[in-house]
Amino acid sequence: MNDKKYMTFFFSLAGLLLISSLVCWIYDQVTGTGWSLVLFFISLGLGFRFHPALRGLTFTALMLAAVTLTMFYPSYFVNWGGYSLSNAIIPLIQLLMFGMGSSMSIRDFAGIEVAKGCDHWCCQSFYHYAIAGFWVSQHYPF
Repeated sequence: MNDKKYMTFFFSLAGLLLISSLVCWIYDQVTGTGWSLVLFFISLGLGFRFHPALRGLTFTALMLAAVTLTMFYPSYFVNWGGYSLSNAIIPLIQLLMFGMGSSMSIRDFAGIEVAKGCDHWCCQSFYHYAIAGFWVSQHYPF
């Protein structure tokens, strides 16, 4: 099969899955709606992959599939084998930040121009935040 046939297949499948999810939603079938929408976004992403102009939207469609899965079925993402996944949030963010930081170089910062007075306003905002925080802590009982 060539790319056009794959693209047509996945876009057609996405259309059928979208219709299926709408029918399930009308008949108040939450489980069917959730899985139909997840598969719709996966199929849409695969269809995007075979279209030259839409190839860049593949990741977006797959992320929408992941978000749809977590919104309809959050219980799958609370515990895995007795391990609470909320404990993994901070290490995952640290790993992502390390990966992004280690891929940057000095040249990535060369194009950044600081507007005149920006550093002054940054310092002022930290000063005002400290004063406001102190004021709130003194005037409201916590």
